[in-house]
Amino acid sequence: MAVCPEKYDSLNLLDSSLLWAVEKKANRTGTIMDLTMSENVLGGLPYRMDFRVWQKRLQNVKIVSHLFVADPEPKQDEPIEQRLTISYTGRIWFEEYGYDRTNDHFRKPVRKLQYSIGKERAARILLYIANYVKSRSRSMRDNNYGSWKLTACWKDGSKEVLFGTRWDDAYVGVVSLNELIHKEIPIKGLAVFTS
Repeated sequence: MAVCPEKYDSLNLLDSSLLWAVEKKANRTGTIMDLTMSENVLGGLPYRMDFRVWQKRLQNVKIVSHLFVADPEPKQDEPIEQRLTISYTGRIWFEEYGYDRTNDHFRKPVRKLQYSIGKERAARILLYIANYVKSRSRSMRDNNYGSWKLTACWKDGSKEVLFGTRWDDAYVGVVSLNELIHKEIPIKGLAVFTS
């Protein structure tokens, strides 16, 4: 009624227009309705439509994982660095660099992926990462060996950078960010936060 007061009497609740109107209004406030928990479930209005609400706080996050270990020397083309960018729009960018003895920089691109996981899944990941960044009291220095660097870009344009080792998992309460990201972004060989 609050969204469509003039149309309430004529609405067919089995039609999705009411849900679309609520979703559209929620999106204008920076809130994302995550209906993924209702996927493949028989139901809907006026019966039951389960959803979660995520508040958009981060624009995007970039996680650079340094996989390089000096001893033993990596094999040719063995992955030594990965970069994962997650946008609030649901877009994912992934780049992997392999060891290259013939190159002065000792690395070369070996794999690039770009696709969408949907704004609902991205919002869920970004909310947990935002909570992790805000709760993190200290950060180790970047040593480029078996570490990660996380750059969080907030809605107001500000940025925060955190560093950590890949041997310590990142948690928000009981939720492992490593497990959450691997569940929502199924990229073979993905190494974020832990190997």
